[in-house]
This record gives sequence, structure tokens and C-alpha cells, in this order.
Amino acid sequence: MLFGATPPEHYVAGLVMVWIAHLISLHYVFFTSRPVFWWIVILFALSYRILLIQIPPYLANDYLRYLFDGKLLLAGLNPYDIVPIDFPALGGLDIPKPEVKTIYPPLAEGLFAITSWLGGTLTEWRGMNLTADLLCAGILLKILDQLQLPRRWLLAYLWSPLVLIEGVHSAHLEIWTLLWILLFIYAAQSHRLALASTALSAAILTKLVPVLLLPAWLLTFPSYRQRLKHFLFIAILTMTGFLCFFPGHPFGNLLTFFHHIEGYGVLFYGLNLWLTVEQAKWLLTSAGGALVLYLLFIDRRYSQQPIIIVFELFLIVFLFSSMGFPWYLLVILPLAIATRAIYLFCFMATTHLTYYSVQLEEPHTIWLISSAVLVVTAIFKQGEIVFCKKKQT
Repeated sequence: MLFGATPPEHYVAGLVMVWIAHLISLHYVFFTSRPVFWWIVILFALSYRILLIQIPPYLANDYLRYLFDGKLLLAGLNPYDIVPIDFPALGGLDIPKPEVKTIYPPLAEGLFAITSWLGGTLTEWRGMNLTADLLCAGILLKILDQLQLPRRWLLAYLWSPLVLIEGVHSAHLEIWTLLWILLFIYAAQSHRLALASTALSAAILTKLVPVLLLPAWLLTFPSYRQRLKHFLFIAILTMTGFLCFFPGHPFGNLLTFFHHIEGYGVLFYGLNLWLTVEQAKWLLTSAGGALVLYLLFIDRRYSQQPIIIVFELFLIVFLFSSMGFPWYLLVILPLAIATRAIYLFCFMATTHLTYYSVQLEEPHTIWLISSAVLVVTAIFKQGEIVFCKKKQT
């Protein structure tokens, strides 16, 4: 289906079949223990990755910005001070939103520079992402061992359409964010606190959203001294990354980006039926922020839970943002695997299908409704868990 200049018109139908097959396979992976030829399954997963990095991307052009920023850095230019449209010779006119300065944090820019140094094409960037992907698999396997979960559950990651299509084929940066966060989770559970702090700082310097994990993690420490120590360590590492580009920074660019970008979030779509775009964004941001603050500082949910539960913060941010881009869900995949939450896998599927249906101007209402039903299911399931815990107490 993916070979040729452009995928065929039945791309969405093919994607539906891929997700149905994946969801069926999850039942076998999670709920049975019969031996199979796992090495053959893993071999096919690796072979498919090699195939995908050779096929032209479809409806994905973020990598053009990555490569452009890398070229700027090799030319000695600060990407935070550059409007791409002013540099057509470096490909500034070809990238998405050429009138907006870059929004990517310093470590991401470093990854782009390494890619440009290696050759500066999509092939090199995909090779970088494939490296991150395989490292993710290795660390996730160690996390499964830590949680005393079956190793075969790794197949839910290796065969995830979200990882294969968005992380490898479309080559989105989020696979690197996932790598640093997985390393943070592994190190925190191993009580290797310096490594955990370094990994969390790397995640923040790749995408700013992981900063939400900082208060959640600090609240797990019993003393204020430990909290201050690790806060300062992460703050110094993070500020050092930004100082490399001083006085340039991505924060103003991010505000411009969020102001102009509208996506496919299920809550945003629903609110936008009755409210203006700006009103829907304001209400979602306020409600999502209030929920995060409540969970962090009032309910103190993460101070007594396994550290992997903090992944749900990314799900909350995703639900209460206006964008709803499916590759943003890569970071909640480990939570879905560790909890065997099939409804989360289904939510990934409907979000993925919504995005491509909208892009290809095909009917997408059924996928939005399905996403809404799955959100309600997730809320009900979480309520069930909380009620059972209180009853046991």
C-alpha cells in the first residue's frame, strides 16, 4: 500500500485494517502465554522498520523543518533568530510554516545538527529515529522486567502502527522524547537518581511538555532537601542547554505556533461546534491546567503511585489541547502497555484515523465519536480503580 509516488485512495481503509489486526494481536500478546516463534515475530518487526525508512513519507513534512534547522546550525546561525522564509537557499521556503521561527528546544536542535553533519537528508534523520526507536524497545524491555511483567508485551510496542508510521516512516521527533522519558522511568525505578534527573532534563530539552513530570517526580521524595537538590540539578542542566543559544529561545515562537495551529482533538472538535476557536482553546487550556494542578498538588496522585503512572499527564495534555496530532500519543504507549489498557490502544487508533481522514477529506465523524466514547470509558475505568482502592482501604 505504501509503495509508489502516493499511497492509493484506500489509505484510510488500509489503516483501519492495520489497526484492527494490531488490536486483535494485543489480545494474544497480553492475555495468552502460549509459546510461539517470538524471534520470527521480532525479525519481521525489524525488517518492516528497514522497509519503512526507504519509502517516501506521506502527509508528513515536519522533517523538512528539522533538516533546515540543522543546516542553519552547521552554517553558524542561531535558528531561534532566523525566519526561514528569508533563507530560500537553505530550503526555508519548502518547510511548513516558513514565516514562523523554530519552536524546538536546544537538544532537539542538536539532533538536527548531527543529522545535517551526517548528510542532512531524510535518510539520515530516519536513521537517527530508528536508533532512538530500537533504544526505546531495549529500555522498555528493562522496564517490563522491573515491573515483573511478561517480556512478550514488548511486541505491543514493536508492532505498534503509531511507532511504525509516525515514529519511523513519518520520522516525527516524538520518538526521541519517548526515549528520554523511558530512560527517566527506568532510572527512577532503579533509584539511579542522577541518571533520572539527566534523562528528564534531556526530555525537556527535546520537547518542553515533559516539564510536567518534574513536579510529579519531586513530590515522590520525602524531604524538601532532596526535592531542592534534584530540582536544582535539572534546572541547571536545562538552563545550560538554553544558554548555548542565548539570547535566542523558542518560547515566543511557541506562542505564535499555538495561536495559529488548529488540530483534531476530540474535545476541541466538540467545543468548536458551539464556541469560537479562541473560546474553545481558552476553555480547554484552563480546564486541562486546573486538572493537572489538582492531580499534582491537591490529590497528590503521583506521590504514592508507580512512577510510570505519570505518563497519564501526557494524555491529559493531549485531550485538553486543540491539536490532537496522533504522533503526540507516542509518549503514552508505555502506559497503555504496562496497564494492558486496550481502550487506550483503541483511542490511539481512532485518533490516528481521525487525522488521516481529515487530511484526505474523508468522513471522520465516526472516529471522533469513537474517541469520545473511549474518553468516557477511560474516565469510568479510572473511577472504578479509585473506588476499589478506597473500598479496600
